[in-house]
Order: sequence, then structure tokens, then C-alpha cells
Amino acid sequence: MMCAKLLRFRKEEDKDTQGAFYRRTEEYWTRFSNLYERGLRWGCSRTNDFVLLVAIISLVATSSSKSSCRKGCCRNRTTGVIVA
Repeated sequence: MMCAKLLRFRKEEDKDTQGAFYRRTEEYWTRFSNLYERGLRWGCSRTNDFVLLVAIISLVATSSSKSSCRKGCCRNRTTGVIVA
């Protein structure tokens, strides 16, 4: 019952009776929602190739940093000793 009361549909004229805090937070929420929607639209539709390129570059950078690490810098096995 409480969920039905909280989630019930409010008409536009009912919103005029809300307080200043409600109106302000509703404005912020609408702005955030619009920004999030634009970000999703931009990220999903236009930048698939860019995201793939970034993933490939990070994979190459990770593998090249591992191969360029001099011997002894990166331990191959754990000795069980904690070095501070």
C-alpha cells in the first residue's frame, strides 16, 4: 500500500502544490537525467570504434610494459615474505 501511495501518478496541476525543495530537486534530477541520456546516446552510437581503439591501446601498453620490465623488477613467484 505504501508503494502505491508513493509511486502514484501526479497530474501537472498537483506539482504546483509541491514545496520549493521538491521543485529544486526535480529540476536537478531532470537535468541529470537528460545529461545521462545524452551521454549514453553519444557513447553507444558514435564511439564504438573509439572504445575499441582505447581497449587495444591499453592491451598493447600492458603487454609492452610487462615485456620491457627488467629481470628482477617483477617477481616470478611468491616467497611468502612481505616487504615493506
